[in-house]
Amino acid sequence: MNATGRTTTDGLLTTLDGVLSISIPSGTIIRNAAGQPQPFISALVETSPPSIEPHQRMVYAYSLGTPGATFSPTVGMTFFYNETGIPKEILESNLFIGQWDGVRWNPLPSLVDTIANSVSASITNFSTYALLGFVQVPPVLAITSPVNGAVFDTGTVTLSIDVDNLTLLTGTRPNIAGEGRVIYYLDVEIPVEQGKTAITAPGTFTDAAVTSKTWTNLAPGTHSLGIQLVQNDRTPFNPPVTAVLNVIVKSPGATATSTIPADNNGDLNDNTIPGLMIGGALVVILILILVARNT
Repeated sequence: MNATGRTTTDGLLTTLDGVLSISIPSGTIIRNAAGQPQPFISALVETSPPSIEPHQRMVYAYSLGTPGATFSPTVGMTFFYNETGIPKEILESNLFIGQWDGVRWNPLPSLVDTIANSVSASITNFSTYALLGFVQVPPVLAITSPVNGAVFDTGTVTLSIDVDNLTLLTGTRPNIAGEGRVIYYLDVEIPVEQGKTAITAPGTFTDAAVTSKTWTNLAPGTHSLGIQLVQNDRTPFNPPVTAVLNVIVKSPGATATSTIPADNNGDLNDNTIPGLMIGGALVVILILILVARNT
């Protein structure tokens, strides 16, 4: 670092316990609250960290000093974790870095690497930071229409659902508790393996953030319609949240089977099937004519 507080080389600072590292690019200006160059950085474990929200869990917390010092541009912060040290109520994918603002923990946009067991974010100043996780509230999925086994005259079928405890979003974004998307499937088995994509072959799925899906030009026959609520990265929740139903598309010209009603005596009811009774009357007339000719 030179006399103006600008770093002259890239630097990587890591705590002795290996939990926290700070990556400082060359050219970064580090100054204290008085605007003077900040010659050192400290990282102390918070033995009595500020309280967290009921839906949060804390893994680690550190205070970086001196308070009020700033970085320009941003520097990288990375927490490293052990899977056995994560509270069982949270998933690795729901980990994030939070910054204490004096009142609450503010989540920073964080990148979770479940292979390297690390969570990274960019920071602009010294403060108290923690590795936190959101408690996963299971999403709820329900099909509102159609009913299982519904019959359709044409190949146009609309499936509607209700979703609770989940905000549906699109685009590329990290996994955040309470966020996700819906995938609609046509005639395929729903993939539910943890950590694996829930996307199937092209033409068999639709990735969306809406609660209805319409298929057109479905071939006559029985079709399996599936739905899965997934995380932002299109991987299943744990446990998976899915639903499946079957619908039937009739063949062109096919008619539904129905039962002809009868009256109280068990005879065909001529009030409900006049066409048949007209035919029956014609048969009676023909029989009478034949009898007259033979006498």
